[in-house]
Amino acid sequence: MKIARNNFAVIGGAGFIGSHICEELYQRHAGKVVVVDNFSRGKFQNLKLEKARIDSTLVIERGDINDLTFLKLVLERYDIKGVFHLAASWLNECYDNPRRCLHNNAIGTFNVLEACKEMEVERLVFSSSASVYGDQPTEKPIKEDAPYLNKNLYGATKIAGEHLLRTFYYQHNLSCCALRYMNVYGPRMDMLGAYVGLIPKALKNIDNNKPIVIAGDGTQVFDFIYVTDVARANILMMGYDNFDFVNVGSGVGHTVNEVVNVLVELYGKSTDIIYDKSLMKPGAVTRRIGSIEKAFLYGFNSDVSLIEGLRRTIEWHRETK
Repeated sequence: MKIARNNFAVIGGAGFIGSHICEELYQRHAGKVVVVDNFSRGKFQNLKLEKARIDSTLVIERGDINDLTFLKLVLERYDIKGVFHLAASWLNECYDNPRRCLHNNAIGTFNVLEACKEMEVERLVFSSSASVYGDQPTEKPIKEDAPYLNKNLYGATKIAGEHLLRTFYYQHNLSCCALRYMNVYGPRMDMLGAYVGLIPKALKNIDNNKPIVIAGDGTQVFDFIYVTDVARANILMMGYDNFDFVNVGSGVGHTVNEVVNVLVELYGKSTDIIYDKSLMKPGAVTRRIGSIEKAFLYGFNSDVSLIEGLRRTIEWHRETK
């Protein structure tokens, strides 16, 4: 599906990744970009409201994915052709409120799928997570056919979402795909991520002359991917009509210690680092790098290096603190 002049709904569009998808759609001359968000975590300031109001491209519909009637009305009212579904309870929230997490991430995703089916949406791109993999018994990059070894509720709900998508694709011919994000970071990130949350917390502590606190020993290895690369992957996958699971990452692993050291060096202000093993939650992953072979076949490759991405993140932080 082409982007230009078609109308799209970004569910969770006022959030970290969703707001960047909205910008990509705007830049590619989409017709209407409808932000669907309950603003439990999304923020109005993440959206370029002044610019959007001038040309009437961006529309905000405040509501919840647990309201099926609301979802169907929005998709019908704006003649939505494609949907990006990002709304979800995050990892820490799933620990604190598991029932709400299950309802949002599983039932909410079912509602989105049902609304898309009934309103004859042409394509759905679902934000899944590398959490579905859990800890894999390999040091090689993880391919999409790796087994589900997740050990936490957040990952379990993302697995449920992926299988719901598969069901709607085969039973109802709904064109859809699931993108398994690695560790996404960049401007507008919030404090709720498992390890990417380390970055804004570290920046805040540096500002306040406090030590950076790292969960575990900092040797955990992850695949960090800059947020605009993730937004671009979403736009790219909207252009296909098949069903698939696709990793979205850089394919390169960095330790938490490495990320923190680069961050401190780029910031130009020394600080102490404290390690606290008690902050490691049960089932926490210690190594995860995604294979990008399949994503490359779809035409995706990350453009922003870790150093450049952290530099841009620091610039954003200094502008907004």
